[in-house]
Amino acid sequence: MQSPFEWKLCAFGNEIGRVLGKHGHGKRPRRSNVLSLGDSAHEREAVLRTTAGLRDCRAKSLKFLERPSVDQLCRQHQLMARCMPEIVHHDGNLDICISLR
Repeated sequence: MQSPFEWKLCAFGNEIGRVLGKHGHGKRPRRSNVLSLGDSAHEREAVLRTTAGLRDCRAKSLKFLERPSVDQLCRQHQLMARCMPEIVHHDGNLDICISLR
């Protein structure tokens, strides 16, 4: 049985391979973004590890609060919506953990 991290790592590897093409042989833009939006530390680590060896690939992880209140969930989504253009156009990897006061 796989751990949650192993399952996420396998899932990211399969999807990234399917979309970007195995070993870079697929037709894709010169530079690719892989975005991970979620509340799991396993998901964050899996996307960063899966993309680490990929050429011309930018990993962008946004880790939300685990078990947020409804108000916190709304605030996280509002923040993400405001920042998404900057996140997508950032020319590099991002590893952002959202915290709210």
